[in-house]
Amino acid sequence: MRVLPLPDGHPVTDAASWTTALGVVLARYEGVRGTVLAALLPDAGTGAEHVALVPVVADGENTLGAADKELRAHLAAGPARYTGELRDALTAAGADPAGAAAVGLVLADRDPAAALPGAESAEYRPFQRPPFPVTVTVDRDPAGGRLLRCDFSPRTLSGDIADRLLRHVRDAHRTLAEAP
Repeated sequence: MRVLPLPDGHPVTDAASWTTALGVVLARYEGVRGTVLAALLPDAGTGAEHVALVPVVADGENTLGAADKELRAHLAAGPARYTGELRDALTAAGADPAGAAAVGLVLADRDPAAALPGAESAEYRPFQRPPFPVTVTVDRDPAGGRLLRCDFSPRTLSGDIADRLLRHVRDAHRTLAEAP
């Protein structure tokens, strides 16, 4: 596990902004125009969390703001739950369903009064095993400071790469929030 504290002045935004930032960083790492990542999101109707597959377009010709608008439009239409039907559809389309949820995002907040947008209020997010092979979590430390955490297996990712991933996600998120 690696942790990157966010500075006090880092913008507070919602789950969609963090999802856009992570997706754009991953697409750039993979050298593709877009990627699909997994996110643990609350259901609009019940509030219960579910795993959703979220496409993020990272076309170099568009801004982070354009990628964020496209992601929000997709989420407004209803995120694709990671179900057997979706796995079958991904397989039929030639995609690797196991790889589609290799990296995921979780938002948690220990301080309900601070109201981190899009985060589930939780004193502790227990992972007997992180929900995704590489799990990036937007969270708070016990003192209330915001942080990014990356849970991973050393067989999947090196600590140095996890540190770099967190820095790049932080920087992409700041850019999206301040100058989309």
